Amino acid sequence: MTTSKITEILLFFMLLGASVIYAQGRLIKLGSNNGYPEYKVGQLPYSSGSNFQKIKLEIFGGSWHNNTLGENTYHISTRDGIKVTQEVHGGSYDRYILKIYDNGSNYDFVVKITGHYPLIYVRSRIMDSDSILTENVILEYDPTGKTDISSQIIPTVLYASNNNGDVGIGTTSPDSKLTVKGKIHAEEVKVDLSVPGPDYVFKEGYDLKTLEEVQNYIKQHGHLPNIPSAKEMEVNGILLAEMNMKLLEKIEELTLYTLEQEKKIEAMLLRIENLESKN
Repeated sequence: MTTSKITEILLFFMLLGASVIYAQGRLIKLGSNNGYPEYKVGQLPYSSGSNFQKIKLEIFGGSWHNNTLGENTYHISTRDGIKVTQEVHGGSYDRYILKIYDNGSNYDFVVKITGHYPLIYVRSRIMDSDSILTENVILEYDPTGKTDISSQIIPTVLYASNNNGDVGIGTTSPDSKLTVKGKIHAEEVKVDLSVPGPDYVFKEGYDLKTLEEVQNYIKQHGHLPNIPSAKEMEVNGILLAEMNMKLLEKIEELTLYTLEQEKKIEAMLLRIENLESKN
């Protein structure tokens, strides 16, 4: 047998072996009478200086319906304490949750079915101290005698997108094209206006309230006209473009009040000068 033929055979078996290793996983498709089983997707040791292991857990799907097309990915480590990060790509997910049990010597990571008609594909891999990635065998799990510590561990949400194309950072429930739970640091933000700029304040016929009317409104309502109350803002938040235009409206109204006061001051000064000249 020639060297090239041997090489071809070796490559064939290497590729065959790789396809077996990386094609492993478990399809979980249940009806309405299967209860809520749990499936062990991996195990990690307690925190120690010799703990180098990490788990990557990927779950595709959720229910039988077309609103659960996404893939949920968890990255898990237990060195220096349990740390779980989460990414959701391309759709909402339901019918399952990630649970963590302390079995007395290790931590068991488990996917629990939480609703009828689940349809998910689960794949779990563990990386050891030699940086070798190995598939975890996914088997049904009996939590009897184990301590459920799931409520003590809140996954850190890195990124999420739903089946409407909405993107969330720090949240799995984006309600807009971009929803961020936390602070945003940027050099500049450009906002397209969906409301008119308040140049109408300077146009003839604008209904500028008198200062007495403004004062009476403040006494009655506790805030400026055409500005939501603090309570409303706490409940509903604010729309940046709309609020900026309302604030600019108030600045332009203040400008008109200032100009009007300037006219009155000039008239008073002129009157004083006339009185002084007569004396």
